[in-house]
Amino acid sequence: MKQSYQNPSFSDLGVPADLTAYLKEKSINTPTSIQTNSYPLIAAGKSFLGMAETGSGKTLSYLLPIAVRYNPLTMSGLFGIILVPSSELVHQIVREIQDLKKAGPRFDFSVMSLLTEGNRNRQLEELRKKHPNFIVGTPGVIRKYINEKKLHVQNLGLKQAFPDMTQVLVLDEADELASHSFRDDCIYIASKLWRDTQFLGFSATLNRRAEFLFDAMLKHSYTEFRDSSMHIPDTVRNIAVFTTLRLRFETARQIINTFKKDDKILLFTSNGYEIRQIYMKLNRRGYRVSYIDGRSDKNEIRNQKRRFDEGQTNIMITTDALGRGMNLGGVAAVIQYRLPEDIRSFVNRAGRTGRNGQKGTNISICEEGEKEKLRRYAKTARIQIEEAAPSGGRLVRTDSGSDKRR
Repeated sequence: MKQSYQNPSFSDLGVPADLTAYLKEKSINTPTSIQTNSYPLIAAGKSFLGMAETGSGKTLSYLLPIAVRYNPLTMSGLFGIILVPSSELVHQIVREIQDLKKAGPRFDFSVMSLLTEGNRNRQLEELRKKHPNFIVGTPGVIRKYINEKKLHVQNLGLKQAFPDMTQVLVLDEADELASHSFRDDCIYIASKLWRDTQFLGFSATLNRRAEFLFDAMLKHSYTEFRDSSMHIPDTVRNIAVFTTLRLRFETARQIINTFKKDDKILLFTSNGYEIRQIYMKLNRRGYRVSYIDGRSDKNEIRNQKRRFDEGQTNIMITTDALGRGMNLGGVAAVIQYRLPEDIRSFVNRAGRTGRNGQKGTNISICEEGEKEKLRRYAKTARIQIEEAAPSGGRLVRTDSGSDKRR
């Protein structure tokens, strides 16, 4: 039987009424587990490292308490720096910060992105004129600006006017930022901030590298929280379609045909080598497909994501690792072309649909020998998985349940 749990409300956590009303307008009515556990600590100025599955609202987990702590109407200068591993995630977070002003002038923050592909002279001019409250960017670019003394990260005015106030450094996708590509830049940036800077890290997974990075950056203690609930929203319908290795692609194609032509579909495979193979097969048959694989450069990734976001394509094919950091909204269905090897990846994939109260479908394509693995995933995630098969343009239940069609 599916277990239930009840989180406190945003008001219970101390979120102001204007922000609560803003969240309600976005159909966000109840805080997730990561938001419940992080909000009081971050609002109190404590450093925090948290792990939660994709779709659990990790970005809001740090934006909400930060927005409450800093008031742009009475404070000026740089409040915080948000480090991310990709330009796509930079743009996503900038949009979310800008959207906060809908909650009222109290949350009308000045935010700026720093990116490799940006016009350097224009960025320098914007830094001089805009005096942003928040900077969002990739570690290498921000380190370069600090090193060249083009970006002054220590907010002297804030410190003098509000001695008890601290700045904040956020690591979004902390485990990826802990890789060799970003680690040294993150540590350098942290060394240039105040000793009492608040450090926040969030990720769908946490490994020892992320913990080592936090230990290297911080000069004080922090709280670590791992959301082990493996929760898939109740708005997601979970389906298993059984097939054979030889018929896997044809099964996936028939599943796609059960959706409307403009429904957005994310297709995940655990095998990066077959991404382009699936893409070419679908493309030849007239489907509108985007893909991201290990050979995609930054420009190609940006272009493929833009085409998907704008509706030029409605199917995106990728892997767990390559799909991280991408905020692809309005996803009607996730197709797990191959089951992942771990339950967290399964839950993270499913979390790409059914967001913010919207209905979604999580479909796993399996072989008969994977039934036990699927049963374990269902038990851990506390979900019911229907067995179904595509037939006549619909998904028809094949288990002992009712003849439910979609």
